[in-house]
This record gives sequence, structure tokens and C-alpha cells, in this order.
Amino acid sequence: MSSKSDFNTLLEMGFAQNRVYPNPLIRLKFFDSSSEKAWKATKGASLQNAMDWYVETFHLILTHGWLIAHSEDADIDDPPTEAQALGGSSAVSAVSAVLSSSAGEEGEIQDGEQTAQSLICNDCQKLFRDATAAERHAVRTGHVSFAESTTAIKPLTEEERAEKLAELKQRLADKRALRAMEEKEEQKTKEKIRRKTGQELTLVKEKLEEAEMKKALEAKKREKEEEKKAKARIMAEIELDKKNRAAK
Repeated sequence: MSSKSDFNTLLEMGFAQNRVYPNPLIRLKFFDSSSEKAWKATKGASLQNAMDWYVETFHLILTHGWLIAHSEDADIDDPPTEAQALGGSSAVSAVSAVLSSSAGEEGEIQDGEQTAQSLICNDCQKLFRDATAAERHAVRTGHVSFAESTTAIKPLTEEERAEKLAELKQRLADKRALRAMEEKEEQKTKEKIRRKTGQELTLVKEKLEEAEMKKALEAKKREKEEEKKAKARIMAEIELDKKNRAAK
């Protein structure tokens, strides 16, 4: 990154001598003290960025200030005196206000300049170091509202890291124990169903066997009755035959 001494090179490269921008007011000493404000406004990114911001800012304001007010003057191409510029032109004051509002106080961080240090869940206000951690939280909780946060999450100490690791191991052990308990209950339920199903099948089988036995008994009873009737018929025929023989 360029050093802070590069502020002065803004003047050396022609801002004060009117070699970069053809504007009479750029030759005023007012701009000498503002080169550092241009550097701050661009956050010290590079000398080129500061130069571009410097030129563009004064172009937007001064073009509508002193130059328009004095565009018809015969000496428009001559540099104005410091008294003319500071006393008779409101453009210099406007430029100063813009520079002050853009750069702010020494070391002050302006709105929008803060760097995101973390992500925050708007649903529960929990901070996360990166998007991966936020995604895991979203999957686990169903939260969907996240935003960048300037709050920095301090690094974990060795003790905190060991404590987090122990908590993670305990959670995993608890999950395994819970899963084992659930599987055990599931096996019990399956065993109950199996036993109940077996009992029901046994009962059905017993009923079927009982019905078959009853049917067999009834068939045997009918068979005996048929035999008894047949025997009675035969005896009746024998008796009838005896009577017929005796009558002759």
C-alpha cells in the first residue's frame, strides 16, 4: 500500500500548478491542506484513487460555483486571487463542506465504512464466523433471516476450545445414547407386534383345528347312526322272513 507521504504527491503531480485539471481554483492553497482529505475519502486505497476522487469532487462542485458565476468575466482565464475566491465565492465553502462530510474527523469511521466481521441471525441474534456456520444453523433451526454484522467474534482461547470440543463430544455421545434407546424401544415394539401376531395366528390355528375336529366328530356320529339304522333294517327283514316261513 502507498505510504502516507503520497498525500503531498497530489500537489507535485500538478493539482496546485493546474497541470492536471484546467480550473483556476485548483491553484489555490486551499487545496494543499485538502489532499489528505482526498486520501482519507478513498481509504488510502491508492494514489490514483485519491487523484480521481480529488478531481471529480471539485469538478462537480466548482463547475456550478465560481466558474459559472464568473463565466462572463474578461479575466476568466486568469487565476483568481485568494481574496476573490475565499471572499466572493461560495463554491470554496461548499467544497470544504463536502470534504469535511466525506472525510469526517481524524480517525473517525463513517457510515458504510465498517467492515463486516461476522454474520448475525435476525431470528435469534446469534453471531457466526462464516457462511458455513450460518448454513448449519439454518438447517438445524429453520431460521432464514441473516445479515452481515460489524461485531467481531473474538478467537477462542485454548481453554474455550477444549471446552467446546468436550461439549461437542458430549452432545455426540448423548445423541448416540438417545439413538440406542430409540432403537431398543423400536425392537421392543417390533417384538410385541411379532408376539401379538404369533398369538393371533396360534388362536386362528386353534380355532381351525377345533372346527375340523368338530366336523370329524359329527361325521363319525352320523356314520354310527347310519350303521345302526342299517343294522335295524336287516334285523327287521330277518324277523319278517321268519314270520313268513312260520305261516306256511
